[in-house]
Amino acid sequence: MHCIPAPLNLVLPPLDPQSSPRDEPVRGAPSPPETPLTPSPESLMLTPAHHPTLLVETTYSATPDTAAPDVPASVLAPPVSPRAGAAVDATLLRLRDEAAVKHNTFPSRPGRPSGAAHWQTHLHVEAWVRNTTFAKHVWADVHVFGHDGALVASVTLPLVYERPAGDGGDVFRLDHAVYEGATATPGSVAPRPDVRRVQFRLYCELEGRVVTDGVAHDCVLRPDAVSG
Repeated sequence: MHCIPAPLNLVLPPLDPQSSPRDEPVRGAPSPPETPLTPSPESLMLTPAHHPTLLVETTYSATPDTAAPDVPASVLAPPVSPRAGAAVDATLLRLRDEAAVKHNTFPSRPGRPSGAAHWQTHLHVEAWVRNTTFAKHVWADVHVFGHDGALVASVTLPLVYERPAGDGGDVFRLDHAVYEGATATPGSVAPRPDVRRVQFRLYCELEGRVVTDGVAHDCVLRPDAVSG
């Protein structure tokens, strides 16, 4: 025999026309976070005013035998220009270390060369920034030049926080490929400009100001044929 439950006599309170059950908070639910009136230092670090750019390559038609292998920085065309509005202040920003090198990204084992090559130009930069505020954005405007001094590629890249310097400043670092060069494999060659120089300018945005050390830094590269 099946039992049929008796109906419940429920008395519901009258509904207030000025309110709705959807407006009432759910018991036990966490309160939504309050939106701060001013951004926190952490949010400022995630929203820099100057974002990185994609690598831009220019039209380049020179051949390796049209110019001297090493071109002075004074004839680079066009050099990295200073950003308008950036204040030169070496007490806030300065270069600690720099290096540009070409790598053959095709792996080889000792005694068994791969017989292939792809030349990638890599830039390393370390910058010192005075620790006047938590939120600091550091970047470099980079130009890559061919053997004849013509512009081959340009890009803007961010430096990332590395460590405290211990002298009232912080160290920021950049380690990034700035150019993909020629590729040669058995039976196939994809020629690309033989780049010989990387030039960059350093910038830092802090406390609403953009500062620079005011120097166009230069790194000379070896020719592809003698790079390791």
